[in-house]
Amino acid sequence: MDVTRAYLAVRHRLPFHLSGFLADAHRHRSLLRQAGAVYQFRHLELQHHLTETGGSRPPPTPRSRVRRPGRGW
Repeated sequence: MDVTRAYLAVRHRLPFHLSGFLADAHRHRSLLRQAGAVYQFRHLELQHHLTETGGSRPPPTPRSRVRRPGRGW
C-alpha cells in the first residue's frame, strides 16, 4: 500500500482493502461495472449523489479523555 492510500485509509476516506471493496461493489452488489481496467457506476443518480455529498461520513471525532476518580494521568 502506498503512502497516499494508507493516509486516506487512516483518515477514513478510503477502504483499507480498496481492490476487495471495488470487487464486492462490482460482483455482489452490482453498483459498479468494469470496463477494461476501470470501474464505472451503473447508476448515474448514485454517482451524482456521492459527488454532491462527498461520498463519505465525516471523520470520527477523537474521544475525549474521561478522568476517573482515584486514577491519575
